[in-house]
Amino acid sequence: MKIAFVCSEDKWLGVSYLSSYLKQHGHTTYLLFDPMLFNKAYVRIEGLKNLFNKEKEFIERLKEIKPDLIGFPVLAANYQWALNMAAFFKQYLDTPIIFGGPHATIIPDEVISNPQVDMIAVGEAEEALLELVNTELKNKRIDSIWFKEGKDIIRNRLRILESNIDKYPFPDDGMFYEQLPPSYRITPSVITSRGCPFSCTYCGNQIMQKINREAGSAIWVRQRSVANVLEELHWRKHVHQSRHFVLMDDIFSSNLVWLRDFVKEYKKRIALPFNCLAHPSVAKEETIALLKEAGCTFIDFGLQTGCAFIRTTILQRYEKNEDVIRITRACKKHKLKFALDCILNLPGDTEKTIKESLSLFNSVRPDMVNCFPLAYLPGTKIIDIAKDRGILNDADVSLIKRGRHIVYFSLSLNQRKQKDDYRKYSFLFVALPVLPKKLMESILKWSALFRISCCLPRIFLVMARVLVQLKSGFWFIFSNVASNELFYLRNYFFKKTKCVVKKG
Repeated sequence: MKIAFVCSEDKWLGVSYLSSYLKQHGHTTYLLFDPMLFNKAYVRIEGLKNLFNKEKEFIERLKEIKPDLIGFPVLAANYQWALNMAAFFKQYLDTPIIFGGPHATIIPDEVISNPQVDMIAVGEAEEALLELVNTELKNKRIDSIWFKEGKDIIRNRLRILESNIDKYPFPDDGMFYEQLPPSYRITPSVITSRGCPFSCTYCGNQIMQKINREAGSAIWVRQRSVANVLEELHWRKHVHQSRHFVLMDDIFSSNLVWLRDFVKEYKKRIALPFNCLAHPSVAKEETIALLKEAGCTFIDFGLQTGCAFIRTTILQRYEKNEDVIRITRACKKHKLKFALDCILNLPGDTEKTIKESLSLFNSVRPDMVNCFPLAYLPGTKIIDIAKDRGILNDADVSLIKRGRHIVYFSLSLNQRKQKDDYRKYSFLFVALPVLPKKLMESILKWSALFRISCCLPRIFLVMARVLVQLKSGFWFIFSNVASNELFYLRNYFFKKTKCVVKKG
């Protein structure tokens, strides 16, 4: 069968895995990719985004390839985009449409209730999607797939997770590389495991972990073998000419035995730089030493707040400040650059807790602080916490489920006037690595200095980001963003020019 995946804005690793598995079993896959020019969180221009709308182009492509199934991976952030695109397709095609991904898994009833969605895939979908296309979409009793039958919905049970994830072929990233900028091929994202052992209140992992365990899956976190991971990295290095890897596991390196074997072989066979994510309470000094030895250039710790009370009571993260101090000292000892993640607009945050957070960050002096406003994800526990505190109401929760909240920005979901800690405090967090330690201590001590720092124009935040990334060696992030957008623009106008030449 022929399956067309429709994706937006970024490379979807899950789609790459599905494509390679389907191809391995004799099916044909296609990719329709929308870079969402001038319609991203960081560059949204209403007058221009419609000019680069992909609907008509996609319809022509679908009429050409005549797929048997059209699939959309959906997050809260792209859910409305996917619904609008699917509704447009339905005006011209009668091809069945399936939605999958985190949004379809976390709130399946909401997703399948839309008239343009014929079925949904809940959870990891390799086996379910293969079974669906092997039966030519005729079997409606497939675990992990929900179907519409007239006005009724067939809610099939969630299948047990595959424990041996080495069985899956390497992701079919080539389908994306044909349409995305070279930076995606040169610095690819790779996963060596699936699942996260933690249940943070703001993260969708808590829900997916819960529903899979209720379905009978005994193991949620599953690790690929060292040999299998190295084979993929070797393939990427020599076939795709990759030069730097981003290891995207929720928590890389938590298994020291596995890491020792990985580092030993990685140095022999791969020997390329990489960066990864880790957890302050899991990583040990040996972890840092091994990562540095292997060629890790940067490690990101998802701390989210330096206030221990907010971290434990609101986020259900139980690492201690001592863990943060211990592991960041290890990073400095082994000269491994590190970042700390920080979320603002958390329920319960006050000026006092913000200062406490800044004080911890200042004491450990990270090379970078990745600062985000809280994005409420549907079904997460933090929504209930926010409702109890009067931050959200039922109307807000409904907007969140439908992906109609302000993406990447929490609060003011119904345009209600709410405090915005992100705009107020983000400069201090982002700029901290380039501000002298003594100056930050003075800002935290003297109220007048602190208030001035919280009222600086937004241009100071942008300047701070640039300076920090230059200092930390990650200047290429801004460069990549700009070059990627130029790549998409060039492609758009090149296609337009080709069309004019053909007509002439």
